[in-house]
Amino acid sequence: MKKDVLTQEEQAQQIEGLKSCPLFHGPNLDVYGFSYWLYDCLSRDGYENIHPNEIMDLLLELAVPCATEQGHIFEAPILDMNEEKRWFYPEGKTILLHIAPITIFIHDFIFEIGNRCLKVTCDVEAPYFAYWLKREDIFTFTYLHTFFAQFRSLMKQVTSLREMLMELHLSKHFDVEFGSLSASLKEKDELHKYANNRIGRAIEQEFYLEAITLAESIISDRLSMVLYLRGEKAKSKTLNKLVELSSTILPDTLSKRIDEWRQLRNFAVHNLVRSSPIDKQISPSEFNVKAKDTAVSGKKLVSDLEVWFDDFVSDEMNPFNIRISGKLN
Repeated sequence: MKKDVLTQEEQAQQIEGLKSCPLFHGPNLDVYGFSYWLYDCLSRDGYENIHPNEIMDLLLELAVPCATEQGHIFEAPILDMNEEKRWFYPEGKTILLHIAPITIFIHDFIFEIGNRCLKVTCDVEAPYFAYWLKREDIFTFTYLHTFFAQFRSLMKQVTSLREMLMELHLSKHFDVEFGSLSASLKEKDELHKYANNRIGRAIEQEFYLEAITLAESIISDRLSMVLYLRGEKAKSKTLNKLVELSSTILPDTLSKRIDEWRQLRNFAVHNLVRSSPIDKQISPSEFNVKAKDTAVSGKKLVSDLEVWFDDFVSDEMNPFNIRISGKLN
């Protein structure tokens, strides 16, 4: 395979351009543009004997059967045509494809790029859909990574996406029928919202221990769910154990903050009267100040954990992602 010879600066500029390349018009994929730029990236990475029409024909072959009936695929004129755009749109038009049917066939499309278009053999019985993508295919990987990132961003506009993805992983790991957990997950989400509101009210009314207890409950439940989504039952585990088990999944800073807050929580819950008789005793006023600080920091920690958890489910645990297959690199 022959690759483009670029300076590091030129390569970096082109990579940054791919990261900001808009592939969707609203909820619709620009089929012509997407196919051409994927071909261009494959060519830059040294893949030869492939034509942009070959990529587009494969995409349409998979898309049309599941998109036509719902009107999810249609032609659209290019309104601001110029000489540069004639490379991508020689007929002055493109095909727009709604994101809904893309969820059905996109993994097959990526697989067939390697299998059918690039003729890359795979000797794995159940291969990863991007089995052919190598670590040095920097342009193709960046382009597909950009595509999936934009695709997931559009998917997040579906209000039930997080619950759907959670149920997908739970049903896979624990042999439960997909669809049977949706009501329970929605109820759990409502309980989290209720508990979050109670934390705020408890702090306002100076019921700091209640706020701390609720914060611990939410944090423990979120860490438990992280483990469940990875296939590990986490019921009845202590917060200390949950922090330990999830430490390889959580960002280091967040894991450290949770563990530090856990120790503050232990002090706030136990140390007013449960202390060594030979140590200086804490006064009620000092205890109250520490309890308030722990409650307030717990509320902030819950909020930050929730932001991370949402990204974890919607991005990291989202099957619409692209990675390098470890077995081939």
